[in-house]
Amino acid sequence: MVSLKSLFDPTKIVAKGYLRSLNPLDEVGGQALGPNWCEIQIQVAMSPREQLIRPYDLQQTIQDALGAPVAWPCHLVRYALKYIADFLKF
Repeated sequence: MVSLKSLFDPTKIVAKGYLRSLNPLDEVGGQALGPNWCEIQIQVAMSPREQLIRPYDLQQTIQDALGAPVAWPCHLVRYALKYIADFLKF
């Protein structure tokens, strides 16, 4: 599981979820991730009213995106090293 940091206060964790992709060509909400962005499936909203950095369709806040994929800047994602090692094995 990874933690998503707030764009406005990087010391604040706004959500927890699972890393789905680091591929810049993968799309979220019809837009390619691009370099230095991650696709994350949000599982837990720590700050439900926090605005998504890249809103799409009906997903505007962390709460709206529960269970859905979102694009998040990689520098604002905190991961456990073991989690990344397991992810990269696939």
